Amino acid sequence: MSVVSHFSNFSAGGNLQPGDIIVGLRGGVNFQFNYPGLPTETWVNISISQTLAVNTGYYYTGGAPANLLLPPASIVGDIIQIVNFSPSTFTITQNVNQSITVGNQTTTVGVGGSLACTQPGDSIYLLCVVVNSDWISVGAPQGIWIGT
Repeated sequence: MSVVSHFSNFSAGGNLQPGDIIVGLRGGVNFQFNYPGLPTETWVNISISQTLAVNTGYYYTGGAPANLLLPPASIVGDIIQIVNFSPSTFTITQNVNQSITVGNQTTTVGVGGSLACTQPGDSIYLLCVVVNSDWISVGAPQGIWIGT
């Protein structure tokens, strides 16, 4: 009996294929999910506080600070991208039991946690890694992000 496994070789450009199994460590605990392929992503111009939608890209152009709430429902593999095209800033806020991880730092779990951009041009790409709760920054975000 032989077992055939498919492993992706990760390069700078990335080469994930639908069906690949992604495995990683989060807080010293293994997690894995089946890569579904890139979802169709819509880009939306926003300028006020609102709840974000999964599989959507946003460019923020508001003239005042805003709160952008993570979606209350998400599945593993959902994404959100946000780019700051404003001289103002925004904060990504969380629902109950949600958190955001950037590198080795994780926001406070729940409504008390948040992640704030600090400058025009800041951007972040978030991937849902636990249903309805845990989001992680994929790759290096642009700019300086401050978590609480």
